[in-house]
Amino acid sequence: MPDSQENKNQSEIKKKNLLPDPDKQVAIVVEGKKLDVIPSEVIPHGCYCYSIVNINKNTGTIETKTCPFWDKKNDKPAQENGYCHFLERGDWESNYLHLLFDQVKECHVNLE
Repeated sequence: MPDSQENKNQSEIKKKNLLPDPDKQVAIVVEGKKLDVIPSEVIPHGCYCYSIVNINKNTGTIETKTCPFWDKKNDKPAQENGYCHFLERGDWESNYLHLLFDQVKECHVNLE
């Protein structure tokens, strides 16, 4: 598909509001503080809702940093309690993958 056609298709998807714009500033609350962020700058790279910060070879523990948009709803069943504030969707209400509870990314932002 030519680049111009691909750009046109992406613009149409954004116009229809099928997915939030990851490059548009939004307000979120992190650890009780309101922050204005650009989602594409704070959503971790890769296919998970977290990034690996450190691996301690002595203890075998892995330190991670969770995406500020990821959440868990304790009033939902264990494998249906993942929630993404960026998408404004949770495992229990979606018609797709249902793996947010396991921190598998569904927003498709920064997948590379």
